Amino acid sequence: MPYRLTLFMLVFFTQLLVSCGGSAVRPDNNSSAMVASSHSIYVKGGVLKILSSDMGKILYVYTRPQNLNRWVTSGGGGGSQDKPWLFSSTASWALGDENGEHSSDAPRKSFNFIFNSRDMTLKVDSRTYAVRKGDLVVITLDDAWRAGAVKSGIESLRNFRMPEDDRKHLLDEIRKYYSGSVNQAF
Repeated sequence: MPYRLTLFMLVFFTQLLVSCGGSAVRPDNNSSAMVASSHSIYVKGGVLKILSSDMGKILYVYTRPQNLNRWVTSGGGGGSQDKPWLFSSTASWALGDENGEHSSDAPRKSFNFIFNSRDMTLKVDSRTYAVRKGDLVVITLDDAWRAGAVKSGIESLRNFRMPEDDRKHLLDEIRKYYSGSVNQAF
């Protein structure tokens, strides 16, 4: 009698593979899900990082300190790791003066994350978060410059304490790049 694979058995086997750290489909080094480019946009004290593949946008990550005070975004970078499906990104802030300007020797803080395009996860500090293609992930930094909150979706921008005009400007800027739905109630 031939052995028949039922849908239930197929789903169970796939879940077993994933829970054991395997993957039902392993992309090769030419996978379209791998980050081919990234772009940083400095918006209202934070950094919007857009990660793209040859097939389109993969992930949007907005990082900002909860208590901005006089911290001014000052740079960022990113690149592939030793494994082509791992992409590391860094955002930097410098302590500014009362006018929001900073000198080259101003104190600096930075924050980084690693995106795994094979498993669609984002590693922030020592924690790993599952993400979906096209997600907007909002990372709020606490006073120790560690991830205080990591949330998905445009509504996560409510977490920041800022004047209403600044919030509107932030949402307008993110609408230019983010392809997901933006709640008009903001």
